[in-house]
Amino acid sequence: MRPFDALLRCLACAALAACAAVEQLAPSADEYETCDGRSGWEEEFAARRGDPSGLREYLIATIRRCPDLMPAHLELLAMVGADGAHDPAVLDFYATWSGRLGSPVPNFVKARMARNDRDRLEALEAALALDPSFYFAYLDLAEVWARSDRFAKVVDAYEKASRAKPGSWRAQLGLARSLHQIGRTEDAAAAFAIAMPVIPDDAPELHDASREYAAMLVYELERPDAAIVWLDRLLARAPDDVGLIMDRAAACWRSGERDRAVALYRRVLELDPQEVRAALNIGNLYFGRPGRAESEKRRDWPAARVAYRYFLAHATDGDAFDVTDRTVSVPLRLRLIDELLGALPAGTPTPRVGDL
Repeated sequence: MRPFDALLRCLACAALAACAAVEQLAPSADEYETCDGRSGWEEEFAARRGDPSGLREYLIATIRRCPDLMPAHLELLAMVGADGAHDPAVLDFYATWSGRLGSPVPNFVKARMARNDRDRLEALEAALALDPSFYFAYLDLAEVWARSDRFAKVVDAYEKASRAKPGSWRAQLGLARSLHQIGRTEDAAAAFAIAMPVIPDDAPELHDASREYAAMLVYELERPDAAIVWLDRLLARAPDDVGLIMDRAAACWRSGERDRAVALYRRVLELDPQEVRAALNIGNLYFGRPGRAESEKRRDWPAARVAYRYFLAHATDGDAFDVTDRTVSVPLRLRLIDELLGALPAGTPTPRVGDL
């Protein structure tokens, strides 16, 4: 036998011996979330979280068999912790684990274990060099760029993640938020519209994403009807959330539902009498346009005056808009109201919430 043939036979025997010790299965062609033809590993791992030690051992055994199963790696890496709160057993496992040859997963693990973003970035780029469709790396890459305020690169990473896995709500939500952050509001809204319906109901990100999307629709895009769907879902879970009620009132205002908006702003003041923006908004709703018919002014301006006086009595130093309202806009409007209705008698009590 020629020496080279002998070497090949030895290598083949070694490979067979290794496979006999632990049968390792390659991932599916387009995903790193199946093994043995099965998916849904996240649910199986979640069911075992009540026994951290047992879960750790199960994850390690699963990874030995399925070295590219990303749900298992993500669960196990979460046990590593932060700020020095490491799990020694997990660190020991990854210290000797090499993964499948040619797989991007070992570099992903290396990135997660890195102590600084420079090493993390290098490892993630190495992972993507092995598999440009490995969307998990794009998600982490976006977080690295976000920490250095490289927002164009953040958007690019999330766009690539979305193309690599169109059904990923994490990628789509990250894209929506990053587009919003750089001012591409219409594009952000389109991305939110894709992401929101597919975010799982139990995902922690759903609440904040719903608030951000709804606020953008109300205040930036002036699409209150689209926002109301999300605001009502949020309020069903948190009916006394002042911020949500303010947003819902603003949506009613922009939809032309003045009385409904006023009722919601009153509800805000009942919950938090110091939320004077609600009183200011009630005043603005009743004041309306200065050019309205006198009969309309006489009907609405008494309520506007009460709200404005409440605002001035309770307003404190705030942002530039609050200062302008407190020192210029509201006093000017009160003078116009007094000219039409007559000045209030001296010593008129300061309005209370119940007076609005």
